[in-house]
Amino acid sequence: MKEKLNSAGQIKQTKIEFAKALISSILSRIPSDVKCGLREYGLTTSTEMAKRPNYDGLNDRMYFNPLVDCRMTALLVPVVTKSRKEISGALQYLKPVGMSPLEFTLRKACEEDLTDIAGRSVIMLISDGADTCGGDPARFIKSLNNPNLSFVVISLVERDRSARKALSSIAQYGRGKYYDGVSPDTLLEDLKALQK
Repeated sequence: MKEKLNSAGQIKQTKIEFAKALISSILSRIPSDVKCGLREYGLTTSTEMAKRPNYDGLNDRMYFNPLVDCRMTALLVPVVTKSRKEISGALQYLKPVGMSPLEFTLRKACEEDLTDIAGRSVIMLISDGADTCGGDPARFIKSLNNPNLSFVVISLVERDRSARKALSSIAQYGRGKYYDGVSPDTLLEDLKALQK
């Protein structure tokens, strides 16, 4: 997510900047009575980074340790109504670090974050690659067999076909949509359709 996003041959912004702008734009258009939350993986805030056992406070750096990083995900904002301001605030402080434990993160989202949510739910996953922790998120999603849950996957992968295929499989098995980047308007229309 630190890399620059090369859009139509023009380098405009980093992938994390694009993701933050996309989420902010979507949040500003979703009705306040719709429940929203924010879970991160492969990202962290300075406060959260300092709590990690592989953080070097002296040099303000993370030392990668798969045993730690592959279990690092945090629910920054619970899934509730009127959470827009809190999500927007949390987005400002996120910076990319670590691995991408997609299956582990999706398990947490499905088995913990959404347990008290009745009716239709949509999980929006933004990723710049496949699971780097040996997980198989598509297999996990397929095993859920939950007709009330859909997955929208926004891929910021530019060259890796196998990563794109892995991410599109999550949307396929999750009765959702897959995008290689997307405009907020298109995404909002599809989110509305998935919630019906």
